[in-house]
Amino acid sequence: MAHSDALTSAQEAAEFRRRRHQRRRQPIPGVTGGAREDDGLYGPDTITWRVWSKPTAIIAAYRATIVQMMLPPVATGVNAFSTYRSDTLGRARRTGHYFAAVALGDRRTATETARFVNALHRQVSGVEPSTGRVFTADEPDLAMYVHVTSWQSALAVYERYYGRLSDSDRDAFYTESARGSALVGVPAREAPATHAEVREYYRDMRPQLWVNLDARAIYDWFMRPQMTWDALPTLPAWEVIKRLAIPTIPRWMREATGIDQPRSIDVASLPVGAVATRALEAQVFNPLFRMLLPEAHEIQQSALARMREHRAERRRARRATRGRSAASHHG
Repeated sequence: MAHSDALTSAQEAAEFRRRRHQRRRQPIPGVTGGAREDDGLYGPDTITWRVWSKPTAIIAAYRATIVQMMLPPVATGVNAFSTYRSDTLGRARRTGHYFAAVALGDRRTATETARFVNALHRQVSGVEPSTGRVFTADEPDLAMYVHVTSWQSALAVYERYYGRLSDSDRDAFYTESARGSALVGVPAREAPATHAEVREYYRDMRPQLWVNLDARAIYDWFMRPQMTWDALPTLPAWEVIKRLAIPTIPRWMREATGIDQPRSIDVASLPVGAVATRALEAQVFNPLFRMLLPEAHEIQQSALARMREHRAERRRARRATRGRSAASHHG
């Protein structure tokens, strides 16, 4: 890339960040408001809803970011275009909104939100400095990596603090996840669809993963965040999330990224995380969740209400079946 091209790219990135910052208070497209239209891509009886509706999804977002920045083009794109420094809460809102919409929202919410995010990603391009690779954020291999690491992070954190799933539930989770991959341009048939396929995918990707200068800048901020004034009250929560997320990251990644902590904190995080995640499910914490992540909160609450309704429907169906059986027996 010529120097003038690099300068233009830097100017474009700065302009992108400026526009995103200006629109940080505007509503994010994709939330339907009111009653949900359908059960979306998954539904109340899926392992996807069980995992993504839990507070561990918030911890998983931190973990996923750390893992994703190890793919150099992803780190370069984020460091150049993201507003995580100047609009910390807005960036968290948009990330939480996207994953809640895809995993828990109705179909229109999932589709409109993905369309919005894809349009942004088409504007993100650059040159990864350590390899000279020219990239755009919507390339299928980059989209695949972000997709897989996001879902695998959700499962890894859920299993640490809610308990290990069966092999069949793990496979079902990844099989279901492939339905959402198409929304980011990755055909479902190409996405890893079992736990074994996800492990194989990581093995194949490992030679491509390292920490470039952009990733180092991001990791330094994540370890010692310089929060914007409106995000400062969330700093204690940030520290807790970090301590709960780190034990779920593979040791070799922790060593490479410098996102690490003493083993004693790893050990202590397990009971603390188990208690904290269950406490976050209590209604008393809803106002805090709603304040920080309003769109994700709306979608999650809608899904939880649908799950309760679904359980009630199944109980009524079982009672009706027993009633018919008893009547048949007496008849």
